[in-house]
Amino acid sequence: MFNWRQLRRVRPLHGESALQRLFFLYLGHVAKLAGAVQAAQIQQLEQEMRRLSLGSMAVDWIAAACSQGKQLNSDKVCAQLQRLTLAMQDKSDWLAAGWRMVYASTSPTMAQLGFLQQLAQRWQMSPIVALKLQHEAQQQAKGRLVQGRQAALQVLGLNYAAQWPEIKRAYRRLTSQLHPDKYAAVANAQQVQQITARLIAVQQAYQYLKQQAQRGV
Repeated sequence: MFNWRQLRRVRPLHGESALQRLFFLYLGHVAKLAGAVQAAQIQQLEQEMRRLSLGSMAVDWIAAACSQGKQLNSDKVCAQLQRLTLAMQDKSDWLAAGWRMVYASTSPTMAQLGFLQQLAQRWQMSPIVALKLQHEAQQQAKGRLVQGRQAALQVLGLNYAAQWPEIKRAYRRLTSQLHPDKYAAVANAQQVQQITARLIAVQQAYQYLKQQAQRGV
């Protein structure tokens, strides 16, 4: 019987295990069901790698497995997963990983909902347990969004209640204050480097908040 702990076992002489490859094929398929794969989903894959103690040596085969998962239809992926002999706890762990991928960057699409619900049914999982796993992943994602928004607003010198017009004004003010041309003649190299780093942080924070606003977050 396969179990979750086996995903942590890396066989250096033989490369990745079939179970590991199928796990990331599955996550790649879930990501693709949202449309174009997004940066946040790639970051989630990296988190799953760390969760399983897989290092940089695993990147190539994980990328290949995810790519294969993107090309398969849902019925075929479901059939492969159904053939696994997994304990119910391990099925829950796999389904939870799928939901973490879903909520990594967006709300679930109908295709993702249908796929993971179908998988839970094929694994004969209790509907209550399946819904609980979805809810937990959703709440974790909301927590990350709140933390990310708060950190980005702090970079712009704003509090959490700031609205979009105020965010834009703060961004324009800071980018004007931190423009390199204002310091080129009076600052030393170290100061210019610090100012540039601050400007980059402001730009990244603004882009993060802009993406949230576009998604209605």
